[in-house]
Amino acid sequence: MRMARRLFFLALVIGAAIVAVVVFEPLSLFDDEPAPEAAERESSLVTTQSLVTEFTADGSFVHDGAATAYASTLGPSGPAVITAVVAEGSVANAGDVLWEIGFEPTVLLVGSEPSHRDLGRDDVGSDVLQLELNLVALGFDPDGTVTIDETYTYNTSLMVERWQEAAGAEVTGAVAQGAVVYAPPDRRVGAVDVIVGATITDGQAILELTGQNREVVFEVSSADRETLEIGAAVVARLPDRTELSATVTTTTVTETGGLAVVASIEDSPDLAADNLPATMTWSTTLATDAVTVPESALLRLDTGGYVVERADNGALVPVEPGASSNGWVEITSTLTPGDPVIAP
Repeated sequence: MRMARRLFFLALVIGAAIVAVVVFEPLSLFDDEPAPEAAERESSLVTTQSLVTEFTADGSFVHDGAATAYASTLGPSGPAVITAVVAEGSVANAGDVLWEIGFEPTVLLVGSEPSHRDLGRDDVGSDVLQLELNLVALGFDPDGTVTIDETYTYNTSLMVERWQEAAGAEVTGAVAQGAVVYAPPDRRVGAVDVIVGATITDGQAILELTGQNREVVFEVSSADRETLEIGAAVVARLPDRTELSATVTTTTVTETGGLAVVASIEDSPDLAADNLPATMTWSTTLATDAVTVPESALLRLDTGGYVVERADNGALVPVEPGASSNGWVEITSTLTPGDPVIAP
């Protein structure tokens, strides 16, 4: 009897516990868990825009027409010493002395043909004509006795003697190769590579001659060669963040298949530095007034085509992709600007 009463009492306790669970937590036993809300999918609108691609390259902000002048034909009479040299940043005109070696001057004259030989009586050539044109223009033929042609005559040698005396050179009537540097007029003296008292060797660089204007030079990789042509607009950004507009004036294909580019500066600041690094930027327009969607909106089909899913009704719309830039792609389809599309 005792055992029966204990079992009856235990049954009552378990029954009460079940009732308590049902009363206080009914959902945990009889109801399903609530379904999670569907995550909202990201969408975008079909737009109309121009697609532009930007390019960058490292460049240099320099003076135009830079050319290096070298010492030449120094002779075998012992060490050659610089006894005078023009100041960096100065302007040199025709007839000005650029430097002296052992007190013998090297003079700037105007011309495109470099001095490549010694000149004297009976020599013939276009370099003789170039020399005569310069010395006559500088006033060293006051009586007009020199016939300006390609022949180095007696009268030419007399004119040369007058010029040598005025320049402080040894008067010989003949012109040594290293006595003259030919360049365009009004040259600016750039970097000077020697100092007075320095001993130099034949063929050593003495200084750089440049024009008065500024330009930027840079190189474009072979992959980007087609993005620039003569007349194209570029922007040069200097280290101080100054941005300068420039126009491409020359392009030359390099040995590696790239493009060496020179661009003139439209409004150049007055900076003393002869050479500054510059970051070059330019852009090309791939499409104008193009109907576009985000690139992420494109869905590729197994058949190889593309569709875009509309965000308003879930319809899959066939599209023909075109040019793309900065995450947007041009499309041809029945979609119109303003249509919502899924773009995850």
